[in-house]
Amino acid sequence: MSVSLAKEVTIAGTAELKNQLLECVGNGVTEISIDGSEVERIDTAALQVLVAFSQSLVAHKQKIAWSEMSDVLVASAKLVGLYEILGMA
Repeated sequence: MSVSLAKEVTIAGTAELKNQLLECVGNGVTEISIDGSEVERIDTAALQVLVAFSQSLVAHKQKIAWSEMSDVLVASAKLVGLYEILGMA
């Protein structure tokens, strides 16, 4: 199963992002692929949704596999100390 992040991942779209991600939790797939190659802007609220998603996956013996990550996504995650927590390392 895979999820592609939008160009702008901000607080305005976190509810939609959360719903999209929740479809992946507990569905029997062990690895969820996330494509963040198109991300041009991401805020802390969106990163928090991704952290909560990551924690939900661990509880269901699943994990994130980042297929692609834009420089903006990586820099933003590093800036707020979530790079390793999100499994981007």
